[in-house]
Order: sequence, then C-alpha cells, then structure tokens
Amino acid sequence: MTAHTHIRHKKREKNEPFNLLRTVHESEHGRLAEPPAPAHRFEVTLEPDDFTEEKFALYANYQEHVHHDGPDEITRSGFRRFLCNSPIRRCTRILEPAARGEASEEASHGTKEQKLGSYHQLYRLDGRLIALSVLDLLPNCVSGVYFLYHSDFERWSFGKLSALREAALAVEGGYQWYCMGYYIHECTKMRYKGDYRPQMVLDPETYEWVSLNGEFRDALDQFKYVTREIAKDPEERKRKQKRARADTEDDGDQKGANSIASKNHSDLSVGEKSVSEKSDGKPKPGSNNIQTENDSGGNKGTAEIEDDVYEISNPEEAVGTGLSLLELRMPGVLSIEDVETKIDLDRIKIRVGRLEVDAKDIVSWDEGSLKDMHSLKGIVAEFAACVGPELASRVVLKFQ
Repeated sequence: MTAHTHIRHKKREKNEPFNLLRTVHESEHGRLAEPPAPAHRFEVTLEPDDFTEEKFALYANYQEHVHHDGPDEITRSGFRRFLCNSPIRRCTRILEPAARGEASEEASHGTKEQKLGSYHQLYRLDGRLIALSVLDLLPNCVSGVYFLYHSDFERWSFGKLSALREAALAVEGGYQWYCMGYYIHECTKMRYKGDYRPQMVLDPETYEWVSLNGEFRDALDQFKYVTREIAKDPEERKRKQKRARADTEDDGDQKGANSIASKNHSDLSVGEKSVSEKSDGKPKPGSNNIQTENDSGGNKGTAEIEDDVYEISNPEEAVGTGLSLLELRMPGVLSIEDVETKIDLDRIKIRVGRLEVDAKDIVSWDEGSLKDMHSLKGIVAEFAACVGPELASRVVLKFQ
C-alpha cells in the first residue's frame, strides 16, 4: 500500500462508519493505487471444491501444525472425502435485485447470477496458496465448513480474515445469512465466533434463532444446556430437571414391572440392579443408564441427571443402547413424530448411478423402518432428523 493511499484511508476511517465490503477488498491486487507498484500481490478467488496436489499440501501442513496429526493420518483419500467433491450439486440461479438486499454496494438494476453448491475460496500471496476456505453456498446462506492456512502465516489471524470475507460474500451474493457452523461455548478455539455481531444460535428445543447476547452467553457460562427460556429464567432449568427425573422414574417403574414379569430378565429390574452392575457403579450397554435415588451411588445418580436434562450424555453409552438417533432425544434432532409429520421421506432424492430417484422407488425402501438404523429408510430418517425439513427436501443423497 502506498503512503498517499494509507493517509487517505486514515482520513476516511475517521469520518465514516466501518464498511465491511470496502475493507475486505481494499488490499487486493488491482484495488491499490499505483504508482508505486505494490510489494506483494494478494488475491482471493472462488473455484469448485475439486482436489489438487497444491490444496492437499496446504491441508497436510495445517493438520500437522494445528491438529498435530501424524503422517499416517494425513492422506489424499481422507482429504478428498473430508473437504473435496461434496455431493451438493453446483449450479446457478437468477437472483432478482430485491432478493439481494440493499446492503450490497453492487446492487443495481437487472438480474444477477448466484452460485450454489460447494466451493473452495483460495487465498494467494504472490501466487502461493496460503489459505483455503471450504464453503457451501446455499439458497439462503453462506456456510463455512472448514478453514485452513499455512503455518508460515499463523500470526496473521487468517481465521478472522476469512470470517469477514465470508460475511462479505454473503452480502454481495445475496445469500442473506452467514453460518459459521457449530458453536461450542466450552471450546476456546470456537469462542471467537461469538465475537461477531449480530450473532444468533439455534435453540435446541424450539428450533428458533436466538441472539447470542450477554444474557444467553452468561447462561452458557453457568449451564451445560441452555435454551431461550433457561437464559431468561434460570428457574426453568430446575423445572426441566424435575420433569426429566419424573419421566425417568416413570420409565424405570415400567421397565421394572416388565422385568419382574419376565423370568428371563429378572435381574434387570430398575432400582434392583444385578450384583455385577452394582460392583463398579456403571450401567452396562442396553441397561437403564440413568441412576435414580434408589440406584447404587445414591446422590451421585441424582447429580448426573441434574447435569443434563436428557437421558444419555455419553456418546459411547448412546451407541451401546442400539437406539436410533430419533429415539435418543438428542438436542437439535427431530423426534420420530416430527419426522413423520414434517418430512416426506418417500420423496427425498437418492442418486443411483447417474439417475436421481425418489426414495420410495428403491426396492428395499419399504423393507425398513424409521427405527431400524441399519435399513435404508432408517438411515435416511436419521439424516433428515439432523438437517431438518427444509434442507432434507432439497438435497440429493449419494451412498458410497
């Protein structure tokens, strides 16, 4: 950047509010005033998410230095499967000016082509690939899937730069929203996502977007599980815990009655666990894995329920139950009832060779059930429950 452009920018910053689009583009090659010629050439481009050796070399460096993966864990096939050749189809659609929003500097008369699908946003310095964003450009949002950079440029906070550029892409392309992915409050590497304003997170019970403001963030500091109701009224959490305990006790009584009635399962009645289960205080896969006050451990079991409203908090225990995702009452995942009433599973598209067919047209479709996670219908139902009705109706599934 030349001396006179630097002075001009300082004057502008003093008198004008921050402009995202102008700021993220002003350092790009072709935007700098000359003479003198800039010392370096910085470029950002968007291209399909295809595999190249250049991209893999950057990925390998990132995984080694940031995630400390060993050489045997960094493979070309893993990179292809993880970040390349997404099943989301690339296409374009015509976007009317009104749909682009008035925030875009480029909003003008006439229509505009909007890209959809999976892409790589490449950052180059003097021709060298130094960073890469993996993006899903969806009808209503730019979704940041993954970001990686070369260790030589670690001190330049490329993660923050990529967030600003992707937000700018959402504005310029008329995508309306910028989705930064999962927000895990206890993960220090993800805390930065909450620093951008305005920021919203998805309520795991109502599926409504909630402002990640001081009230909600304060609640996340106190509790492992937070909804809008809990953030506004902490006493609501206690009421939820009481309801969860009551549901657990009711389920336990029913399971106990069933167990007593069966001679083959007389040692599995709730509240009267077998000696082998009491010996280590840990429930076994398939057994009731929430302890009541009558179980071994006494108050310890009650505390476990208070820490988490839902019945199963450990992923390994969840796998051990043999239950479908639809039965685990996992936060953010639709129930079986919701899937049946809100999603037309029969019409979800599945790619078979070069053809796209409705799920109901596949011979084995009617042989499975929603609860059978090993059947085609059960697998599709779990996927739909995780992504929700709107996205489930738009995707094409491809099984490998």
